[in-house]
Amino acid sequence: HRNCRVDRITVLQGVTYSIMDICVFWDGKRWSTNGCDTKPVNSTHTLCSCSHLSSFAILTSFEKEHKNVLTFIGLSVSILCLTLSFLTFVLCRALRSAHTSVLLALIGCLFLAQLLFLLGTPQTWNRVSTFCSIIAGGLHFFFLCAFSWMSVESILLFLTVRNLQAMNYLTTRRSLFPLLCAIGFGVPVVIVTISAAIQPLEYGTSKACWLSSKIIWSFLGPVLAHIVVSLVMFIHSCSTPILRLSHFCSLKTSRKSWVLQYPAMLLIFKSLAQVLLLGCTWLLGYFQLGAGAPVMAYLFILLNSLQGFFIFLVHCLLNRQVRIKYRASKAFYLSPRCSTNSTFKFLRL
Repeated sequence: HRNCRVDRITVLQGVTYSIMDICVFWDGKRWSTNGCDTKPVNSTHTLCSCSHLSSFAILTSFEKEHKNVLTFIGLSVSILCLTLSFLTFVLCRALRSAHTSVLLALIGCLFLAQLLFLLGTPQTWNRVSTFCSIIAGGLHFFFLCAFSWMSVESILLFLTVRNLQAMNYLTTRRSLFPLLCAIGFGVPVVIVTISAAIQPLEYGTSKACWLSSKIIWSFLGPVLAHIVVSLVMFIHSCSTPILRLSHFCSLKTSRKSWVLQYPAMLLIFKSLAQVLLLGCTWLLGYFQLGAGAPVMAYLFILLNSLQGFFIFLVHCLLNRQVRIKYRASKAFYLSPRCSTNSTFKFLRL
C-alpha cells in the first residue's frame, strides 16, 4: 500500500555477513587499488602494502601523483639558487679559496643531480631501458657526491670553529684540494662501481629510473652515515663557541668583549643552518611510516628540493664578504660611468 510504513524488519533466518578488506589510495579523483596489496594478519588487523612514489620522494620509496607539482617547483627554485651561488663564487675572485672550492664542488654535484632528476626522470617514466639505467646510475653517483662533499664541508666547519688559525693555513694550501677530491668523488665512485658490478640490472625499474629495492641501501646507507657525521660535527662545533660565551658571561665582560665574540655566535648559527643544509632533512625519509607518513613526505619533498636555497642563504646572503661584493657590483652597474667592460671589472672584484 502507498501509505504503508515499515519501521523494523525482523529476519528470522540467520544471515552471515562476509566483510572483505581492500587496501586503496586516493589518486585525486577516485579510490584506486593500483599498487596496493592487502595482507590479512588476523581477525582484527589488516596489513596494507602500497608502493606509490612521487617524483622526488621516490628516492626513499614514497610516491603520490599530486606531489609532482610541488617537486617541480621546489627543484626549479633549488636549481636557480644553485646557479646564482655558483656564479657568485666563480665570478668574484676575491672569494676564492680551498673552502669555496669545496663549496663549488658541492653546488656542482647538487646542480647536476637535481637537473638530471628534473629533466630525465619524467621523460623515462615506466620505461626500463639502457638510457633509464644510465639516468639511475647518474643520479646515484651525483647525489652520493653531493653528500660526500657535504660531509667534507661539515668537517671544515668543525676545523674552523675549533682552530681558526690552523684552518686559515689549510684553506690557503692548493695541495689540500686534491685530497678532498679523493674523498668527495672517490668514495661515491667506489660505491657506485661496486653496486653496478654486483647488480647491474637493478638500475632502473618499471616505475622510475632509480635504484630497485635490492640495492637501495647502497644509497640510503651512505646518506645515514653522512647524517651521523654531520650531527657529530655539529655537536663538537657548537661546544667551543658556547663555552667561550659562557666564560665571558661569567666574567661580566664589557660590551666590546661581546662584540668581539660576535663571529663565534655567528658560527653557532651557521652550524645549526649547516646541519639542516647537510641533509638532516633526509631523516624524514626514514620516518615516512604510520599515520603521519603523508605529512612527513610533504616535508621531505619540500626541504630536500630546496637545498639549493639553503646553500644560497647560508653561504651568500648570510656571508658578509659576499654581501659587500653584491653591493659593490650593484653600485658599479648603477654608476653613470659604467662602461661596456663592466663584466670584466666585476671579475676583478
